[in-house]
Amino acid sequence: GIFQYVSEDSFLSEWNKADFFHRYFSSLLYPGGEVGVTIFFIIAGYFAYYKVSLRFSKLFSITHFYGLLIFVLILITKNLSIVQKYGGVKCIVTLLLIPSLSGEWWFITSYIVLSILLPALLQFVRSNSRKQDIIVIAIFWVLYQCNPFSVLQILLRGLFFLFIGIFIRKYNIKIKRRITIPLIIVFWIVAGSIIFCKNLNYFNESSISTYINYFCMIVHSGFCTPIISTMMFLLFSNLNVRPSTTINLIASTTFGIYLLHENTFMRNLIWTDVFHVVSVFTSSFFLLHAFICSTLIFITCMSIDFIRIKFCFPFIQIVKGIVTKYFKD
Repeated sequence: GIFQYVSEDSFLSEWNKADFFHRYFSSLLYPGGEVGVTIFFIIAGYFAYYKVSLRFSKLFSITHFYGLLIFVLILITKNLSIVQKYGGVKCIVTLLLIPSLSGEWWFITSYIVLSILLPALLQFVRSNSRKQDIIVIAIFWVLYQCNPFSVLQILLRGLFFLFIGIFIRKYNIKIKRRITIPLIIVFWIVAGSIIFCKNLNYFNESSISTYINYFCMIVHSGFCTPIISTMMFLLFSNLNVRPSTTINLIASTTFGIYLLHENTFMRNLIWTDVFHVVSVFTSSFFLLHAFICSTLIFITCMSIDFIRIKFCFPFIQIVKGIVTKYFKD
């Protein structure tokens, strides 16, 4: 969130004023968001292999809850400038009525479409050999990297990582920690360095600037992100962790945390109006500021989602039960 905000075109001049450490540190934060979402698809594919379908009704309802909440927050804060900047009234209506298709959370749209297509996809995958599966994953990788249409690209991105999860489960892939951990560290540093170079390239006015930018994104999204995501999934899937109520409670709120803080509207509210990240980006205490802000955001969003789970979700279930009973009668 911090990096995405300070690396917007309107703030890159501020980013460029900072010293090397601040700029490089912020670049190292960038892979986190994309890696987290892609692991979500790997997990979905892993557990979907022995299922008939993926359930998206709960995910759909949570997205609508936060779409409504963000809409209310925009009205309360009277932050109408951000509304005009990112699509005006049409964008708000979409966020309120069909947030799953608003484009704010690309992976929700992709997940819902893939949930519908999953039975056919699994039938196709189960009849393939290992070699055929590798070829299919490679084809999806090429299509996902080269497709110029954003709507189709987000679907192909989700499909690519879903197939990685299916492949891991189908062939019971195991990789030892002495391999996964170094690969995660190395490719995370490479990803951060690539993003750092991409931002520097923003100020490059030469004719090859566009090609450099495209190359950076291919390396980051096409190589670093898949390797980091896959290795992190394999690392944690092989850990023997005892059941913990605390861990399960925190884990149950992570999806809500992501939806609440990682979108255009909340990003502007959090990093501009609350934490003023651009003004402190060049200061000597930026690292401490970033750590404190991230911790506060996590705790606040987790508390809000816990309230949703504890109070709002049971209420919705009661209403759903009444409506279902009414139509049955």
